[in-house]
Amino acid sequence: MAEPTQEREVTVYWDLENCAVPRDGDCATFCQGLRRLAQRFGEVVTIVAYLGTVDGKLPQFPSSREQRKWQALKDYGVRIKCIKRSGRREDADRAMISESPRYSFKNGQPLTASLPADMILSMEDAPCNKTAILVSGDRDFTLPVSACTAKGMSVVLIADERALGRLGHLSQAVRLFAWPVDVVEAARNPVGPASVPHQYPFKPLFYSFD
Repeated sequence: MAEPTQEREVTVYWDLENCAVPRDGDCATFCQGLRRLAQRFGEVVTIVAYLGTVDGKLPQFPSSREQRKWQALKDYGVRIKCIKRSGRREDADRAMISESPRYSFKNGQPLTASLPADMILSMEDAPCNKTAILVSGDRDFTLPVSACTAKGMSVVLIADERALGRLGHLSQAVRLFAWPVDVVEAARNPVGPASVPHQYPFKPLFYSFD
């Protein structure tokens, strides 16, 4: 797959629920690595981190570790979007996606695709010049990723190895990287890691657009 040009606009959607910084990890290292990896695909416009909290706000009295994490995110230009936690692990995922009935299979069967809300807006304006990087690995993103690539948007997925196994059928349509190892490697090496090799069969999803 050809490397995207530097003229592309890159937006990163980071699910801090499913791809959290390890307790023994340095948040600044992960922020730096994520930004450096994203810069391989063009100009980084926005990095949004989705975080589930009790009241939908950052803790009023955070621990020293939390303070360091928030400061690192701020220092590296990461915008935090707090989501009121309902007790389920997929809270951040639910906030990252919205229902869009705009897509259908070519055979005419209706399909409602769940898309990150900000990605919907990006697709309306020159999607062929944009790259979306999803840091999550939730399989709910399989259909929206296919819809975005069909529309012409470039998509990069960063997920842990177990999630990559579920998303392997996308390996010929998008770039896949492993969390957290490839992000840490990108922080150490500005050139960035190679795309994660996969041995999964590719089963494309076909869409038509109104």
